[in-house]
Amino acid sequence: MKLVDLPRPIPLSLYEETREVVRKTYAKIPGVVDVIEYGTIPHPGISDMDFIVVIEPGAHVDIPSLRTYTEDQQYAMSHTHFVISSTALPHIRLLDPFIVNFTPLLGRTNHTIDTLEPLSDEELRAFALEYPFVSWILPWLKFFAEVECLQKLPCRYFLEGIKLLPYCFRELHRAGLIDQPVDKNADCFRSLASEWFDLPENDLLDRVHEALEKNRESIKLYLKILSKGLKAAHHSHSIIYNFDSDVYIFEKDRTEVDIDFTQTHSPFTSQTYTRVIHKIPIEFSAPLNRLLFEAGHVPDFVRSKITTNLTDLPVITHHILEKRTQLINQTIDDVKHVRGGKLLGQTYGYRIHARPDGGSIRAKIGGMYDRLMERYAGTPFGGILKHKHLHVTL
Repeated sequence: MKLVDLPRPIPLSLYEETREVVRKTYAKIPGVVDVIEYGTIPHPGISDMDFIVVIEPGAHVDIPSLRTYTEDQQYAMSHTHFVISSTALPHIRLLDPFIVNFTPLLGRTNHTIDTLEPLSDEELRAFALEYPFVSWILPWLKFFAEVECLQKLPCRYFLEGIKLLPYCFRELHRAGLIDQPVDKNADCFRSLASEWFDLPENDLLDRVHEALEKNRESIKLYLKILSKGLKAAHHSHSIIYNFDSDVYIFEKDRTEVDIDFTQTHSPFTSQTYTRVIHKIPIEFSAPLNRLLFEAGHVPDFVRSKITTNLTDLPVITHHILEKRTQLINQTIDDVKHVRGGKLLGQTYGYRIHARPDGGSIRAKIGGMYDRLMERYAGTPFGGILKHKHLHVTL
C-alpha cells in the first residue's frame, strides 16, 4: 500500500496568515455578511481550517476559488469554503450539532457560540442516531473500498477523519445505546496524529496499517451497536437509493456491509470516475427514509433516487430533524445565486447544488460530461471502460 497526500509540518503562523487573507478577501465582496472560522487546529500540518461564508439572502456572490490563494494557504485550508445564508446562521446547530470555536472574522455579526439557537438534550439524542452515521460513517465505507482497490491511502484525510470516531461513540452514549462514551481505539488514533512528524519513515506504514485496522474495527462495532438501536423500526425486503456514483442497497436479513468499488476511465480525458455499490442491513435506511415524507428540495431529490416495492419502511424521525431539512431547503433558496463554495449541511452521500447562475461554457460542458460519465459507468456498457474493481466486506 502506498501512502499519499502525506502531511507536511507547517508553522501556526501560516494558519494566522491564511486567516488574515481570507478576512481581507471576503471583506471586499458585496453580499457577504461575515466569514465564520470554526473547529480547532490540534495538529498543525494535519489539521485544516474550516470557514463558513455567511451570505445575504438572494445576493449574487462568487466564492473565490482556492486557486486564488498561495499554495501554502491552500494547504492550510485544504477544501472549498462552506456557504450559509444569514437567516440560517442563528440555527447553524441544525446543520452541525457539534460546532465549536465559532469566530466571526469580519465582525459584522453579533452572534457568538453562546447566542446560537441551542438544542435540547432530547433533540441531541435524535441527532445522535442520525448525524454521525450519515455524516461520518457512510463516507468511511467508500474510503475502505477505494483504499483496498487502489492500494493508496490519503494520509491527511485519514488522520483528520479518524479523530471523529470517538465522537461517534460519544453519540451512541448520548442515545442511550452504550453505558460509557468510549471508543477503545481512541488512544491509537490520537497518538498517530500527535506523533506523526516524529515517526521514522520506516515506521509510518506499520502505524498507518494499525490505525486503519483499528478504524475498521471501531466502525464495525459502531454499526453493530447502532443496528440494535434502529431495529425497532418496522421493515421488510429491500430499499435502493441510486445516487449515480453511490448506490445504497438496504436489505432485510443482511448482517454485514458489502462494498463493491469500481473505477472507470474517461475515454477522452484523464479523468477517472468511481462507482460504489453499498449493501447494508435495512435498519440503517431509517435516517434516509424520513426524508421521503418531508417537503422541499432535499426530500424531492431523495424521492427521485429511491426504488422499492415496500409499503412499510423503517423510519426514524423527530421534529428537530424535520426542522433541519427545512433549514437546508431555505438555505438552498437563499444562496441560489452563489457560485462556488459548498452548502453547509449537505451529507447523506449526495450533493444538491443551488443551481448557480452563469459560469463559463467550459465549466458547464465539463460538468455535463462528468454527470453523463457517472451515469454511463452504472450501465451494463460501463464495464467497457472499467479500470479497477474490488469487492470488500466490512
